Amino acid sequence: MASGETRLQAFGVTEPTAGTDTTSIKTTAVRDGDEYVINGQKIWTSRFQNSDLLLLLARSRKREEVAKPSQGLSLFLIDLRETKGITAVPIRTMVNHETNEVFFDDARIPASALVGTEGEGFHYLLDSLNAERILVASECIGDGRWFIEKTRRYTSERVVFGRPIGSNQGIQFPVARAHINVEAADLMRWRAADLFDAHMPCGAESQYGQATGLGGLLGSR
Repeated sequence: MASGETRLQAFGVTEPTAGTDTTSIKTTAVRDGDEYVINGQKIWTSRFQNSDLLLLLARSRKREEVAKPSQGLSLFLIDLRETKGITAVPIRTMVNHETNEVFFDDARIPASALVGTEGEGFHYLLDSLNAERILVASECIGDGRWFIEKTRRYTSERVVFGRPIGSNQGIQFPVARAHINVEAADLMRWRAADLFDAHMPCGAESQYGQATGLGGLLGSR
């Protein structure tokens, strides 16, 4: 993977009927000897078309069979090159990568595809999402700074009633607010990265960095 020979960019978590309520997913993974049989549907599975491997979250035990909704979920690392019964339907969106709706119809994967312990996938998911949120925060911070600089140049060059529009406080205040949001997100992004590298909990910091980075980006636009 580090050399680029094998690509792991796809993560199958979200489902049409569950949305962000991850514990309500309905995709199932049923053990059958030395294999798991996968059935279900995922949506917004990004970069599926450009990945060799897929991290998939599925329910290996029914929700009514476990004490907590977060139990009974398992994470699998699936080799898309060797697995039949998986169909991807591209979704046309205005984003900087391709995304898909993915269907699993009696897709058989080896039992060795299980990541960690069966039923503990939700906790593994949270740990992996923290790293993803730090990455997304970094992307948004870079985008936000680009937009703010573009806005700054435009407001200094656009002249109305004999002066640049950037000399008006009605223009200055929202740009300044966006700048503050982006820089605050940058500080929290580095805090989250430090905690992650130290193998310490960073859920709150990574979520704040992502949310503030997105807020700063939207504010600058």
